[in-house]
Formats: sequence, C-alpha cells, structure tokens
Amino acid sequence: MIYLEPQGGLANRIRVIANGIWLKRKLNTQLYVIWNETHELNCPYHLLLEPVADFTIIPKKNAFKYVMRTAQPDTQTRLKAKLKNALAGIDLCITDEDHPFTDIYETARNHKRIYIKTCQRFTDDLAGFKLFKPVAPLNDKIRELANSIGPKAVGVQIRRTDNTMAIAHSPLKLFIKRMQELIAADNDTCFFLATDDLGVEQELKTIFGARIISPPKDLSRQTVTGIQAAVVDIFTLTGTSRILGSYWSSFSEVAAWMGNAELEVIKKG
Repeated sequence: MIYLEPQGGLANRIRVIANGIWLKRKLNTQLYVIWNETHELNCPYHLLLEPVADFTIIPKKNAFKYVMRTAQPDTQTRLKAKLKNALAGIDLCITDEDHPFTDIYETARNHKRIYIKTCQRFTDDLAGFKLFKPVAPLNDKIRELANSIGPKAVGVQIRRTDNTMAIAHSPLKLFIKRMQELIAADNDTCFFLATDDLGVEQELKTIFGARIISPPKDLSRQTVTGIQAAVVDIFTLTGTSRILGSYWSSFSEVAAWMGNAELEVIKKG
C-alpha cells in the first residue's frame, strides 16, 4: 500500500502522482493520494481533474502529520522515526532528501505500507501522465481555446514570481528572440502564452500583437479560479505543436509529457 503526498504546485503534483502510478503498478498494490490545499495550490482535486482508476484521493489523517523520513542520520533519530511511523501504520517513509541516493522501487518493494512525501520525479516512465483529464467545465474551455489557436500554434510558458532559477536562466529577451525566429520561418506563427506575470504578458502583446493568445485569468494560487486557470493553461499547452519553456519549471515539462508537444527549454548558454 502506498500513501503519496505530492508537494508544490499543479505541475509538480501531477508529476508526482504519475510517478506514483508507475510505482503502484510495479508493486501491484493500492495507491492513496493525500491532496493538501496549501498556499501553493489552494483547490481540491475534484474541481480540477477527473478521477483516475489507479489511485484514490483521501484526506490527511492526524497520525500522518507526525510521519518522519525513515533514513535519518543518527541512531536516536532513526528510532524516533521508526516509532512515530509505526504508530501511524507506516513501514517506510521516503521524502525529497532520499531521491538523489535512492532507487525508490528497490527501496519500497520489501515494505507493505509506504509513505512518500515529495515534489520530485522518481521515474522516467511517462505512461501515467496520459491518464489525467480536466473536469468537464475546464475541458470545454480548453477545447474552445484549442479551436481558436489552431493546430500549428506554439506554446510559450514563462515562469516568474517566486522561481528565481527561471528568472535568472530564462530571461524574457531570449523568448522574444526565439519567437521572432519562428515567425521569420513561418509568418503564420501564433503563440499561446501561459505565464504567471502580467507584465510579461503585456510586453509580449506590445511586441507581437494579435499573435499572442492569452485570455484574461486569475493568476493566484490561493483561489480556486486561479488554479483552474492553471489547469486550462497546462492542458492547452499539451495541444500545441511546440512548447518554449522556462528553465527549472515543471509546468512546461509536464505539459509536454501529457501531450505530444516538442519541448524547447529557453535558457542562457
């Protein structure tokens, strides 16, 4: 049995759950997903995505609040973790700290009740990404957008706000340069823009005009409408011919894995 607590925003959670599906199938066990409403994603799962047969969404039990990483650095802390996890009914707890050093499958396969708390990817398998579907009202908006931008549109995902790595390594001028190159190659090129920065959107619309398709939306992670808008963005990106993505941003990566778009990360060097 796997308890999976995905961390972070929308794309990180989809990535973790897709990886959890891979592990669940490898271990031939049940997968329970703990979907917390936090400052990074303040919206319940059922308002965003359709149910998937491979996992069940459950609330976080009080006992799970005390679960600790199994691989602690010293004997005393390891014993403390073992006791707390046993009281919560957990045999093994894996967290972000384990990923650089751990084969998750090999670590988990000899334990019956596993708890994984992470925002990280732990397999290269992509099958799970194809299972996610937006709820019907959002799917209608996505279809409407897809029809308006056409099959040749290029997706552009520019991550800003709190992502310092994306800001530092994927400056706006590099996106503009690449977009101009694509227009030079095909004058019919238009762009579906997914960004969390209104200033970026306004600047690109000033430069590229009607070539930029980016409907008005709530950009907040603290509102249901803001997270629903992110779902519309990520699934619309999946249907574009190519995605120009930001460095150190899972959003464009996950969009490419869910769809058939080619991903081109725009970064210095």
